[in-house]
Amino acid sequence: MSAFNDNENQSWRIDFTVGLIEEIRKRHDVDLFEPMEGDPPLLATICFGDGKSLRRFIEILYTCLEGQIEKVGIEPEEFAGRLTGKVLADAYSAFMEAWSDFSLSLGRSDLSEAMGKFIEGMKVIAERNAKGIQEVNAREQVDLLMKSVSGSSRE
Repeated sequence: MSAFNDNENQSWRIDFTVGLIEEIRKRHDVDLFEPMEGDPPLLATICFGDGKSLRRFIEILYTCLEGQIEKVGIEPEEFAGRLTGKVLADAYSAFMEAWSDFSLSLGRSDLSEAMGKFIEGMKVIAERNAKGIQEVNAREQVDLLMKSVSGSSRE
């Protein structure tokens, strides 16, 4: 189970279950059991690249936390208002950690390892972009990340 705090210091837990993964699949057409499927792979598009990817992640995050949000008694708009850039980064880390842990508990160490490499690759890209070392487009960033996961470049 992974957690993060919003900008009101409310703690939110992300704990994947088969039921939650199926709900995400039904609502968002995202199969977390197959993170390497697609072009680019789902793993690279959950929260990466353009605003569409970020919106997709926020919608999935809301699905993960919907029961907790209702228990706290806040409206979706108020929850969204608590999601600053740093909070989203923390939420993304918690999401990826929970997803990786869930995959590992199913004996899918390959997926857990790929997610770990992917997260490390994202950190490298963020550092490069922050330092202004190299400005690359979203597709080049996805290719770089997938190279970090697979050990070879994508065609």
